[in-house]
Amino acid sequence: VRSEDRLTKKKRRRKEMKKMADRLKQEEQLAKQMKQDVHRIKGIVKNIVKEQKKSVKVREARQAQKAEDKKDPLKCKLGKAAFEPMFPEVLLSDEVTGHIRDTVMSDNAVMHQFKRLQERKLIEPRKKRKLKKRKLKRKDIKLHKYDAELGI
Repeated sequence: VRSEDRLTKKKRRRKEMKKMADRLKQEEQLAKQMKQDVHRIKGIVKNIVKEQKKSVKVREARQAQKAEDKKDPLKCKLGKAAFEPMFPEVLLSDEVTGHIRDTVMSDNAVMHQFKRLQERKLIEPRKKRKLKKRKLKRKDIKLHKYDAELGI
């Protein structure tokens, strides 16, 4: 610390006095505020009761909305992903040839049933995962002690 930056006794004393004066002023303001609050206590209690009633109403409205959403299968969500209905595969008139008896049924009956269970909220709707290819480690196996001598 430089000699110019050092405080003299007079400056230190003034600084301490200023701190004390600020502290006293703050305490007086707090005391004044407390006196005013005592006179306004009825209004403060009314405000608190009003806020509590408001929060109760909001909570009840949220619970009612949740109950309503649970009834509607399209709004309710079991997981992160939302349910996406599967559209039926329909052949166009150009693609249909011959008799109706000869038409081949779509082979995704299992997928249709799976989507139906998702719609009824019995199975969580998910996105398809891509399978990762395994990385195989290559390892040399020595079958015989002579293989090491021959370099095989």
